[in-house]
Amino acid sequence: MNDGAITQYPYRMGDTISIAKTHWQWNQLAMEQDKDINGRSDGKSDVVVWYCLANNTLYNQSPNDVRNNYYFYSRGNVIYTGVGHSTVSNEEEIKLFINAMVAAANVTAVDPEVNFVEELNPTADIEKNRYYSTDQSAWTDGEANVLEKTMDFYVNVKDYNMVSTDLNQEDVEKQEMTLQFYIDSENGEEIQDAPVDTRLADITKNIRTLTDYNGDTINVSDDGLFHLKENNAFKLTVPEPEQYLRASGSATSGEGNGYRKDCRLYVKVTNTVYLYGEPKTSTKWAGIDLKQRQLFELN
Repeated sequence: MNDGAITQYPYRMGDTISIAKTHWQWNQLAMEQDKDINGRSDGKSDVVVWYCLANNTLYNQSPNDVRNNYYFYSRGNVIYTGVGHSTVSNEEEIKLFINAMVAAANVTAVDPEVNFVEELNPTADIEKNRYYSTDQSAWTDGEANVLEKTMDFYVNVKDYNMVSTDLNQEDVEKQEMTLQFYIDSENGEEIQDAPVDTRLADITKNIRTLTDYNGDTINVSDDGLFHLKENNAFKLTVPEPEQYLRASGSATSGEGNGYRKDCRLYVKVTNTVYLYGEPKTSTKWAGIDLKQRQLFELN
């Protein structure tokens, strides 16, 4: 009768399935019920019927009668199923029951996970530090001193809400996840929800594109965000990193300017999901330390 996360995860169910012998229903469903968990009405029934009984002379007289001949329905994370009246051996009915348990346990907003990782792979290890090389210990105007003209990084994003947050397909389609990238910068700004009180520069537009594990590319949108539709590992390239790594007047030698002792690159993931028609937004940050590695002159 309906399609949503409950019929798609972890198993994708068909429009019709075979079930073991079960009983008819003694009670009608109150399909007009509209009292959401926030105490307000959204104009939609709180009850969602997913499957009805069929292939019986009585049921075929009123096909897909959700009020009287329901087999599987939900209200929030309370799920009813007609399974168990007799021994269940059919694989389809078992899979649907597993979907029901997963959906009931996870119909709530959870925070996303994001980390910098060592390679473009969802199973890669977390990377906490990245070293960059400089030709000299200090920089001077008009000279490029950092050997890396660009720096590639990898982030792994996991958001369980993307697959199983809500039982309503309409709400699932509205949810989204965005990425932004920041770096410590003397010319940056204080970001209100950042995990640090240092100045950060938003470099999302400078990065321009992400490449995911499958080789597909995602371009930054006009709003300065990367909009994601699925969990994945992504590659990003930071152009001209030297401009962020320089620190004015900090060279220990007293000649010229040095490099920042503490410089971090940050990724910010924000997800918005809809639970019972209400948007829920959460944010998670992750960072990687950028550390200077000085080349030595050999005689």
